[in-house]
Amino acid sequence: MKIDSQGLLSTQAELSLLDGIQKMIENYLSLLTDNFKRDSFGLIQQKDLIKELGISLATLHEWESLGLNRYCPPIEGTRKVYYRKIDVMKFLTYSNNTERKNYDESYKDN
Repeated sequence: MKIDSQGLLSTQAELSLLDGIQKMIENYLSLLTDNFKRDSFGLIQQKDLIKELGISLATLHEWESLGLNRYCPPIEGTRKVYYRKIDVMKFLTYSNNTERKNYDESYKDN
């Protein structure tokens, strides 16, 4: 069987397609790098967490009373509150108060 040396696309179409793929990869890597720079400590601001999860401030305060830890800069007059994303994810995986107590106890060890 003889294989034709010409592909399905013209050379110009192949180059255009490759250029488009290269641009997509560069954009993806740029976004990935930007996210890494912003997320180097794994923290999220309180206002961003509320917005991202679609919850109220009262709900977040209830979660804190159930064991979710908040982080505040040790600077007087600073009002920003942060949470570790991994803490929020762990907290949300527990479904009842007994498990939340276990979360609180295991978290103290870390």
